[in-house]
Amino acid sequence: MTPMGVRLHVRETEPGRWTCSTAHLRIDEHRRLVDAVAHLRAEAAALHEPELWLHLADGTSERIAMVPLVP
Repeated sequence: MTPMGVRLHVRETEPGRWTCSTAHLRIDEHRRLVDAVAHLRAEAAALHEPELWLHLADGTSERIAMVPLVP
């Protein structure tokens, strides 16, 4: 059996509010999208085959590329 990667989500909960979560656990909230994405990209660095998803309030979703973070 091949292990599945962990899915991390950034959700727009209202204008100016971005929630970071896994499938079943809300992690925290940010006022700026860039901060939410940076937070989950840092979390993803320690995970096996992570997937990072962006969910907008209008119902659209897209997978965010996991390019390495530059220190």
